[in-house]
Amino acid sequence: MKLNWGCGPIMRDGWVGSDRDDHGQDHVGNLLDGLPFPDGHFEVIVANHSLQQLDYHELVPGLHELRRVLANDGVLRVLVPDVLRAVSAYTKGDRGWFPVNEDDEPTVAGALSAYLTWFGTNRTCFTPGFLHDVLHRAGFGVLAPCAVGMTRLGHHIGVTELDDRAGESLVIEAAP
Repeated sequence: MKLNWGCGPIMRDGWVGSDRDDHGQDHVGNLLDGLPFPDGHFEVIVANHSLQQLDYHELVPGLHELRRVLANDGVLRVLVPDVLRAVSAYTKGDRGWFPVNEDDEPTVAGALSAYLTWFGTNRTCFTPGFLHDVLHRAGFGVLAPCAVGMTRLGHHIGVTELDDRAGESLVIEAAP
């Protein structure tokens, strides 16, 4: 079984979709209230650009819940906006790096702000070190930085099939 947590409107065959907002997916509910699945139910969990919508104090409890429903030999694949790449693009004045419409934010400063907050929906920003620390605190012992479309721990079929946003994603796989 594979879980797409924070799926939004992205639904794929072979994946259980879970999101706090109703997009017609399998489960509608807040991760922090608990997921309606038994312990160790999923071989693969993907959190694709969703973890940043939790605030700082919700991160470890939310990741604990994802760890609970992940099989002992399973993989959690996390993709979040890459803050360090964004800051680098800002420092270089590279407005084109940002996936923010120029009609919304024409300047590189505005694009950085819109990107980091994703127009006010992001509540936490991640660097590789901070994401590692949070995953460790939530009980994940094996961590492997990856790239979009590539896996280091994901021997499970389909672990990368939900990947997107190649140039702007920080990707880490975690295992218990």
